[in-house]
Amino acid sequence: MKICALCGDMIQEQDETVEHVPPKLFYPKGLRPTIREPFWTVPSHRACNEKYRMDEEYFYYFLMPLVINENSEMGKVLLDDLRERRKNPQTASMIKWLLSEMKSETPSGIILPPSIRRFSVNQVRVQNVALKIAQCIYFKEHGIFLPKLPCKHCELVERIEDLQPLYRLILEHTQPVSIAPDVFNYRYICVDGMHHFGFMFWAGYMFCLAFDDPEGRKDLIWMRPQ
Repeated sequence: MKICALCGDMIQEQDETVEHVPPKLFYPKGLRPTIREPFWTVPSHRACNEKYRMDEEYFYYFLMPLVINENSEMGKVLLDDLRERRKNPQTASMIKWLLSEMKSETPSGIILPPSIRRFSVNQVRVQNVALKIAQCIYFKEHGIFLPKLPCKHCELVERIEDLQPLYRLILEHTQPVSIAPDVFNYRYICVDGMHHFGFMFWAGYMFCLAFDDPEGRKDLIWMRPQ
């Protein structure tokens, strides 16, 4: 019997499915034929898998402008994917709501130029997805459930130059792991019992996360074999 990477409980056969790492939604359909390696997956309950679906859509669509700003080529790929996906009524509803959240003026009342819109990201929803991906990467690497509670840091970084010094070092001195670098890659090390993850999405922005070791090993040092 397998363990669910998202909740840590045993999975009954009738409740078993797989969780894609990162979510399969994040791979634009136009790019999928070019990916030669199998998608990464970890075991999960169907219910655990399903409860993140709306937050994953929110993450994908609401953070898309960051990719367009930082990586225009990939931004075009994501926009083409968005145009194709809007044929789905549920996705169309999400996009309509997203557009309604974009404002033409600042909180202080300054009117923005026609080509610029302001929006506020729901931090809880995007962090929920980033935390879930960290749980899945940890399970992929170690075969062990990583609770969310030991998370000590979860940060969206829009520009590489804004990285904190530790994560800049990780970026410079570790190799990224990926099956499709244009979509997602990660770096992961553990120093003094603190697990550090750096996730790059669509070569547009990063999430940096840190977790206390779930087994309390304060002297643990680990780096993924190259």
